[in-house]
Amino acid sequence: MSDPGELLRGHLGFWGAVCRSISHEMNNVTAILIELAGLMQDRLAAAGGQAVDGQKTAATLGRMGTQLERARRLMGLLNRFGHSVDDFDTSIEVSEAVEQALALCRRFADLKKCELESEVAAAGRYIISGSPFVLLHILFRALRAGLEQAPAGTQLLLRATAAEQGCRFEVTGATPTGDEVRLLEQLVVASGGRLLDQPGSFWLPARLRFPGA
Repeated sequence: MSDPGELLRGHLGFWGAVCRSISHEMNNVTAILIELAGLMQDRLAAAGGQAVDGQKTAATLGRMGTQLERARRLMGLLNRFGHSVDDFDTSIEVSEAVEQALALCRRFADLKKCELESEVAAAGRYIISGSPFVLLHILFRALRAGLEQAPAGTQLLLRATAAEQGCRFEVTGATPTGDEVRLLEQLVVASGGRLLDQPGSFWLPARLRFPGA
């Protein structure tokens, strides 16, 4: 039976983990931009009003542009995640949710030196109704459970397939372990879904319940 208190803590923990991860990346971008801006200032000061090296300046500006694009992508990811709580009963395209979950979990995989892939062709543009936040949370927990004990170099695959008036999800490449598994199980069952025999696989209905509500 699902524990409402643990589910609530899980929801809040998910929100906090994502915000910490993205803000950490944003802080890295800011630090690099500050360093590059300082380098440009040093070059201008050293030139004493004379022309600066065009190639070095262009290279530095190129690096700054790369970091600004990285910042734009991160802000877009955070903004989209924030909008996942706008509506708790809406249409969710499975393929988009899978890709967003991978993006939210990418840094955790990078820290473990693992790779994340997805396979959603079988699900096509299948639609699930319910809370985008809940679906993202479930997929995030499934990926984190797979990463828990995964050795460096592991490639995890998140696969989605339309099945039985709902959708089957599975994470392959590593056996899910740790506390993430227990919370994942509670989330799936509380959302109206069920666990399947294969480790890391579960089924969710076409209309999700809101866990803990």
